[in-house]
Amino acid sequence: MVVFEEEYRAYQDALVSALRALRPHAEVSTTCPERAPDSPSHAWTDVVICNRTDTGEVLAWLELSMEPGLPSKLRIGEHRSSVANPSLEEILSVVDEAERLLDTPTDPRNG
Repeated sequence: MVVFEEEYRAYQDALVSALRALRPHAEVSTTCPERAPDSPSHAWTDVVICNRTDTGEVLAWLELSMEPGLPSKLRIGEHRSSVANPSLEEILSVVDEAERLLDTPTDPRNG
């Protein structure tokens, strides 16, 4: 799920288009914060890319900083890190790692 305020709509649309083109098997949804569910922890939401603080309720969260001088925050499972101005490749790696974890038999969602 990609969630950004209206003022970042062009950025959101470009990111969604890139994700859909480069990861066609991934289900990419988009919304604005006002329409976002109270909790993104739906069965179909494994990765959230936004400019909001991590809720800890999904497998992977990428909080993209809209300020060039501030780092973006990343969490995949229990691993946390930060990166300045992440590239599209770095954003795709978050999606790929979440997918890899979901395919791991030890993931509790795999029964």
